[in-house]
Amino acid sequence: MADITFSGILVVGKGEAASFVAEPWAKNAFKELVYFDPWPGTLNLQLTEAKDIVAWETVQASVPMEMAAHDESQCAAKLYPAVVGLKQVGTIVLPTVADYPSDKVEIIAPVNLRDSLELKDGDLVEVTVFTSSVPPEG
Repeated sequence: MADITFSGILVVGKGEAASFVAEPWAKNAFKELVYFDPWPGTLNLQLTEAKDIVAWETVQASVPMEMAAHDESQCAAKLYPAVVGLKQVGTIVLPTVADYPSDKVEIIAPVNLRDSLELKDGDLVEVTVFTSSVPPEG
């Protein structure tokens, strides 16, 4: 499967990811899986265009890296390596929860993406995901 590019509108998140990303077990898992210590927080994108939602659904059909839950109080996540704004390496984190919005994308990176890419709320942000060449199981 080829790399997939889509765009979303930068929005303010709920602020919950900062504490999750800062958890010692999560930091260690990210370092092991994506090879960087994430900045505490995520860049939140809202997908509004049908073509971008379809592209995101195609990404989700690829084989992700899996991050197991630390315990029953945490959720597992699927991880997709990406480049944000054609400049910054990051990873999309998709929590494996039933009610997670299908038009929302959260991205971690080793730096504060808003600052390093000089982004502000409402900006259109392009993301390229490096999908696996292995077809999805099932």
